[in-house]
Amino acid sequence: MNIESLIQQSGMIFAGKVIDIQTGTKERRMNLYMTTYTFEVLDPIYGVEGDTLRIKQYGGVAAGRKFYPPGVPRFEQGEEVVVMLYPTSAIGMTSSVGKDQGKFLVQKDSVMGVRVVSNKLMNKGLFRKLKRPGLLADPEWVRDEPGLIPYDGFLETVRHIAAELKKEKRKR
Repeated sequence: MNIESLIQQSGMIFAGKVIDIQTGTKERRMNLYMTTYTFEVLDPIYGVEGDTLRIKQYGGVAAGRKFYPPGVPRFEQGEEVVVMLYPTSAIGMTSSVGKDQGKFLVQKDSVMGVRVVSNKLMNKGLFRKLKRPGLLADPEWVRDEPGLIPYDGFLETVRHIAAELKKEKRKR
C-alpha cells in the first residue's frame, strides 16, 4: 500500500508513546487473545481526541499460551510511534492499516541528527503510484524511496493527504 491508501483506510492517525500494555482474553465466550495498548498522544492527526488513547488489538498472552497473528505489529513499552489504525470494529478492536505498513517507529538518526520514521518494511512502496505527489513534503521521496523519512516532513505529508482526502469525501 502507498501512503494515500494507508491514510484513506485509517480511522485514527496519531503520533504517540506507548505508556501501558495489558494482555489477556477479551471475554471468555469469545476466547480471543488480545492486548490493550495505552498511548500518550503526542500529536493527534486524524480521528483522535484527548491526551491518551487505549486500543485493543488481536493477539496476546492468556492462560500461559501466546498467540500473535503474523504481520500484525506489536508495540513496546516506551516506544514512540506514528500509527495509522483501522476504524474500531464492532467488538472494540483495531490494528494498524496494512499490518506492518501502518506502524512507523520514531527514532533519532545518528547521521542526520534529526528524528526520523520508518515502518518494518523500511517504507518500501510508500510513495509509489501516488495520485497526489504534490502533497509530499519532499518530492524527492517519489524517486528516492527513502528508508528513513524526517519526522516533521512525514507528519506534514500525512496531515496534507488526510485533509485532502477529507475534502474529497465531503464532495461525494
